[in-house]
Amino acid sequence: MSSQHDTKGSAEVVDIARLLKKPTQRKVLQPLEFRASASLLSIRQKLVCIATVGVDDIDRIAKEFPNDVTTEVNALLRRLLNKEFGSLRVYKHRRVFTVGHHCQESMMAGLLRVQYHANQFDTRAVKPGVLREGVGLQITWGVGDTVPEAEKERSKRRALKLP
Repeated sequence: MSSQHDTKGSAEVVDIARLLKKPTQRKVLQPLEFRASASLLSIRQKLVCIATVGVDDIDRIAKEFPNDVTTEVNALLRRLLNKEFGSLRVYKHRRVFTVGHHCQESMMAGLLRVQYHANQFDTRAVKPGVLREGVGLQITWGVGDTVPEAEKERSKRRALKLP
C-alpha cells in the first residue's frame, strides 16, 4: 500500500508528439560561417614542449638520390617517432618532424630512445650508399617552446656533430 495520502489532484495533459513535429526556423550556415564558428579540436594545441627531429644527411640524400629514397628514409624516422610518441604528436615540418609533449623530461627521454634505435638501424635495408656504413640512421633533435626555437637548437647540435 502506498505511503501517500489519498488526495485527488489534476494535471494538464500535454501532447509532446505534437510539439516535436512543430516546424521551427533553422538558420542555414554558409561554408565561411562554419569556419568562423568552429574551433579546432587538436591535441597539438595542448602540448607545451616542442621538439624538431631530422635526419642529418637528408639534404645530401635529396640531391644525390631519387625522391623515393628520401621518402623512404623519412618514413623510417617517422615510424620510430610514431612508435615512441604516437602518430597524433608527430607532424612533418619542411624537412624535419615536429613532436609535441606535455613534459619536457619525458620528451627528451623519448628522443634519446629514438636516437638510440636510429643508430642501431641496419643501413643495408636502404639502397646502398644512402646511409654511412656501420653508423645507422644519424638524427639530430632540438627542444624548445616553439618550432623555430627547437629548430634553432637542432641546427646548433647538428653543426657540432658535422665535421
